[in-house]
Amino acid sequence: MFRALQGESGGPTLIFLRNGRQPQGRLLSCSYQPMRHGDDVVGALAVFTDITRSKLTERALMDSEQRYAALFETAPVPMWVYETTTWQFLTVNQAAVQNYGYSASEFLSMTGFDVFPESEHARFRKDMANTVPGQKGIWLHRRKDGSLFPVDVVLQPIQYAGRAALFVVALDVTAQAKAEKDVQEHLFTLQRAADATQAITWHQTLDGMLQEVAEQARGVIGAHQAVVSLSQGGNWAQAITALSLSEKYAKYRDLIATPDGTGIYALVCETNRSLRMTQAELEAHPRWRGFGGHADKHPTMRGWLAVPLMGRSGNNIGLLQLSDKYEGEFTPQDEYVAMELAQLASIAIENARLLDEVGQLNVGLEQKVAERTVAGAPGGLVSGAGRAGAGNRVDQQPGWGGNLLQPRVV
Repeated sequence: MFRALQGESGGPTLIFLRNGRQPQGRLLSCSYQPMRHGDDVVGALAVFTDITRSKLTERALMDSEQRYAALFETAPVPMWVYETTTWQFLTVNQAAVQNYGYSASEFLSMTGFDVFPESEHARFRKDMANTVPGQKGIWLHRRKDGSLFPVDVVLQPIQYAGRAALFVVALDVTAQAKAEKDVQEHLFTLQRAADATQAITWHQTLDGMLQEVAEQARGVIGAHQAVVSLSQGGNWAQAITALSLSEKYAKYRDLIATPDGTGIYALVCETNRSLRMTQAELEAHPRWRGFGGHADKHPTMRGWLAVPLMGRSGNNIGLLQLSDKYEGEFTPQDEYVAMELAQLASIAIENARLLDEVGQLNVGLEQKVAERTVAGAPGGLVSGAGRAGAGNRVDQQPGWGGNLLQPRVV
């Protein structure tokens, strides 16, 4: 007011006023000017405007922007803002820098097309021309090193620094995609195991069935080597072995290596528990003996998975071994599938053994009955045939078990 009375004009000037009626205080904006009559200053005019609320709102907005800027910068998922006409990056957060491999300055010199492989460019143009708030989609993005990975993208149109822009959140779903792929592969493997079981049980001979077990196990698990060994009542000296090898080891397909009941594979039979090891773990195991002087006659091993074959009573009847998986190391899923396959194979093997024993027993019985028949009927005719009539004779009819001799009137 004093300056106004001196003929000066000024403002706006901020004044903080606090008194008994306004204990919290108020923020005022003051503008002033002199009142003149001719050349003389006859008074002063001062205008006070309460700007407390607007300043508080402005401060709250500033705080909010700072908080959002901090959240944007420190968010654990990649975020950025595009300009919607050129698709130039306007800002990116630290997660985008770390995940994509570009520096912040490199990002700001790029457009949205630069984080996509060329195969996604046409789709990007189409979708960006029809963007809706909250739009989502799975895309394939490319890092600076050229590696590709799937992302779940959420788009939101915004105004950024007075420009039409698009706020983008790109969530890396590599782990999710891998999990979904693993589930699909597991289901496919289980289906193949079920199909393998049918192929195994189709065989009527024990040798054919063992070879089928080896072939199917190698195919289902995806390994270059598989061997099935079947002991004879715990006697490994008379063990039956079937070997299946891929083209990688074709020169070893005539290998005949009968197990002797010792070594690390015997541990599987002794405990009736499966073992899964990397090659380093296998060679470090105290029961591993290697191939010694016969190493040049055996295919090279790379990792090892072995599961026991068990009879209905829980006794060990052999084991299934696999080595050199097509990709990576043997997994818990491989072990589970191999155990299921071994269990089903064990049942089929015992059934085949039983049928073989019954068949051999039947052949023996047929021979004995034939011998006794010949001994009791000189000339090949049954004693007492005359009493049955001149037109009656008895023909031998070999059969399965019971009626080995059946009368027939001719």
